[in-house]
Amino acid sequence: MKALWIAAAVLCVAVPAGLARAQSSAAQLPVPVEADYVARDFRFQTGETLPALTLHYRTIGTPRRDAAGVVRNAVLILHGTGGTGQGFLSRTFGGELFGTGQLLDSSRYFIILPDGIGHGKSSKPSGGLHARFPKYTYDDMVRAQHLLLTEGLKVNHLKLVLGTSMGAMHCWVWGEMYPDFVDGLVPLASVPTEIAGRNRVMRKMIMDSITNDPDWKNGEYTAQPRQGLAGAINLLMMMTSSPLQWHKSGVTRDAADKWYEDQIRSRAASTDANDMLYQFNASRDYDPSSHLEKITAAVLAINSADDVVNPPELGLMEKLMPRVKRGRTMSDDRKYRQRGYQDEPRGPRGPKGPRPPKPPQERAPGRVLQDERGPKTPNLMAAHEVFRCARCGNLLAVTVGRLDSCSKCGVDLHSCIQCMSFDTSARWECTQASALTARVAPKDVRNDCALFTPRTTVERQTGTPAGSSSSSAPTNSAKKAFDDLFK
Repeated sequence: MKALWIAAAVLCVAVPAGLARAQSSAAQLPVPVEADYVARDFRFQTGETLPALTLHYRTIGTPRRDAAGVVRNAVLILHGTGGTGQGFLSRTFGGELFGTGQLLDSSRYFIILPDGIGHGKSSKPSGGLHARFPKYTYDDMVRAQHLLLTEGLKVNHLKLVLGTSMGAMHCWVWGEMYPDFVDGLVPLASVPTEIAGRNRVMRKMIMDSITNDPDWKNGEYTAQPRQGLAGAINLLMMMTSSPLQWHKSGVTRDAADKWYEDQIRSRAASTDANDMLYQFNASRDYDPSSHLEKITAAVLAINSADDVVNPPELGLMEKLMPRVKRGRTMSDDRKYRQRGYQDEPRGPRGPKGPRPPKPPQERAPGRVLQDERGPKTPNLMAAHEVFRCARCGNLLAVTVGRLDSCSKCGVDLHSCIQCMSFDTSARWECTQASALTARVAPKDVRNDCALFTPRTTVERQTGTPAGSSSSSAPTNSAKKAFDDLFK
């Protein structure tokens, strides 16, 4: 499936393998241009400063400007906690998205892949300052990205910001901090609210595991605090894992033990305790929930049904997304297709051997064996198109009559605020203003506009959509949701 569904599958720090593909093989990518941008006298939210903050980045493609000099094809892609922009150049991400004719064709788009503060080849604690490195936040990271674009690359506008996990949270910060700078936001695996509950507890457990190790020595160690670091990595692996893929990696007891030992060894060898501590501490004041109305960009937020970090049963997206003017949500049943957030293969795979024979099934009295019933159809999570009242979030029928009103709050439905074209940043607050002869006002009162289209979103299907029968199939795909993002 050559669509954003592939991007949704490629979650977080390490790019997973084994995704469904639109083509028989991944595209050959152009060689990226790598460079550093140095921000002078960068001041952090804590008041701390760095005389020189280095931001490493990679670019693919060429920026294109309109007659007014505004860049119209720039795409910023942001990695997850502990990751780098390099991860997006893999066969299973860039090979599926950046090739000719693909969703983010690099001959059409100028793609920017930075390493965030504290990550990759950008300035970070392990560079020499250790625990004296400024205690950066997500806001600091986004401000630094903005400087990289405007001062380093001379990019004055973004077509899209796409991010995974931490990068997805940066998407929300981008939408609030620089609302006129970007056209569209695609956060993959995040929720636009304060990190709390199990998510916060797991992060605190990771940080405490490091700082409670006596060998950490307040960050001034000469050798990595092995016990604390191993404990932190253990928690991170559980926090961002996929049970099905783990089972495939260790189909027997001994295989699972060896896989785990290899994971700890390779991850510990490439992880610095201070860097990891700072990376998780950076999320401490993340909370875009109070300013969601400031976001004017189109938003397509995609989460996974089996996400341990942002589980859908909390119902947070359903509560928050109605406040995003041009927001849509989707959910993917990730466990049937791909790996967890950071389950990157740590070396070449060996040749596949023959599968061990399955033990014969024994028939209990009156029990029909599975293979006699035929193959079992997995209960995959579906997505469907819904229409919610812009005033109160009430779920409504997608078909809207001219005289219809919300059954919950009574507001008129055939009005500007309920229309897909409503955009407070556009002329006359309408993306189709060129087709109008005059401004339609007021925006929340019934009108006769022939351009009216209900402002629908794509959501995880947990029941029968309003106005449809139980046998109706979902009518929207992730590809349509992405294509509609910029309409």
